[in-house]
Amino acid sequence: MRLDRSRSLQLANRDDPTTDADWDPVLLRSTSDMMGDPPPLFSGDLVMEVDVGWSLEGQIQIRQTDPVPATILSLGFRTEATERGFE
Repeated sequence: MRLDRSRSLQLANRDDPTTDADWDPVLLRSTSDMMGDPPPLFSGDLVMEVDVGWSLEGQIQIRQTDPVPATILSLGFRTEATERGFE
């Protein structure tokens, strides 16, 4: 996922996430960020692993619930074939 000046994103890999527990935070904070300060806005490429299961129609949802910027410039996906099938 390529982001531009973004913060506080969440990701779900279900068609219909029903609770906040279904959403995973997209971690954009670095270990060098001061804990008492808000993290800086992130620009760049972010690599994440998302398990959408064995469905041929896997879907993800991305949301931003805080009043801070979130700009998604692009999404890219990679699949891997193994002896069990696609991953």
